[in-house]
Amino acid sequence: MQRSLIALIKGDLLESFTLYPPLIFTLALVFYFVLHLFIGFNQGAKILKWLFILNASVVTVNYIIKTIYSPY
Repeated sequence: MQRSLIALIKGDLLESFTLYPPLIFTLALVFYFVLHLFIGFNQGAKILKWLFILNASVVTVNYIIKTIYSPY
């Protein structure tokens, strides 16, 4: 995940997504959560719930794919 974050900071979105796809969704979740804490959106809790479900799904699918296609 660290290499993916470094690639994203350098601006290499494709490399970041290749290394760890859930990073972008996780950052979006954290960013929206912080905004919701300070601004307080009307449907913020509902959107956060769905962002969390999306994030957990992407993490799970990424884990399964890497487990199946691992060369070891």
